[in-house]
Amino acid sequence: MVVAHSLQTAVEALRRNPVIAGLTVLLALFQLPLQFVPLAAPSTTIIASAVSLVATVLVLPFIFGGILGMADEALDGTTNFGTFVEMGKRHYTSMLGAYLLLLGGGIVFGIIAWVVVGLGTLVAIIPVFDSPRVLFPVLLLIMVVGSVLFFLLFLIPFIFLQFYGQAIVFDDEGAFSSFSRSVSIVRQNFWPVVGYSVVVFGISLGFGFFGSLPASTLSSQLSPSATNTLLSEVLSGVPQISIVASAALTLFATILMGLSAGLLLTFSVAFYRSLTTSDNADDANDDAAVRGTSA
Repeated sequence: MVVAHSLQTAVEALRRNPVIAGLTVLLALFQLPLQFVPLAAPSTTIIASAVSLVATVLVLPFIFGGILGMADEALDGTTNFGTFVEMGKRHYTSMLGAYLLLLGGGIVFGIIAWVVVGLGTLVAIIPVFDSPRVLFPVLLLIMVVGSVLFFLLFLIPFIFLQFYGQAIVFDDEGAFSSFSRSVSIVRQNFWPVVGYSVVVFGISLGFGFFGSLPASTLSSQLSPSATNTLLSEVLSGVPQISIVASAALTLFATILMGLSAGLLLTFSVAFYRSLTTSDNADDANDDAAVRGTSA
């Protein structure tokens, strides 16, 4: 119920404040040329990737804080671009610190997960290595179990830490304390957060799938050798269209991805506010009960 109400509230806020969707679409369009730099000049792939990574690390915290501030204001009425700049500047340091901590933690956690999965694979394979008839089922089982474990190892921390940005912007937490605040909120509202995460994952998966197809089609037309075998098989059943049409569809898909980003960020703010409002109300009731008992 909380999830559905928060999503409805977010949609209404975006309808009143198209400036949020316009901003996220504009930001998505800025990233569009980077997708085709490797196609136009393959030798610049590494340079383009490095520039994109540095720009993302430095700019994303400002954008994240600014849009969260706009979404919060939009839920109560109207917002404007000035709020984006003000909130982005105000929380930039904490957002950058938290983002770097999250990025570093993800890298370390990913390495540990790969090592654990790799060692587990070796332990399982060695006893049956000389038995080809048994080796294939064991490898298949390891691949399935390893993929599920690897996914869960990243999914569980994400569920507990996903509200660090909201904690910084709305609760004035620092880079470190924002994570503990997020964990505390999730622990107190675990099942609503799980429901929210499932909805967010479904929306992201849907938009991501349909948003990536036009770019993949255009990439395969401009650089057929760069297209992997699996993608070639998937696209083989799709009627061939002109490069111009593919480019137009890619532009449309980018706009679609920008709109989804605006929706999901506003949704996250509405949901976070509903959780913290509920927690504050519970705390107030508990305090009133304590005072009544003392009296």
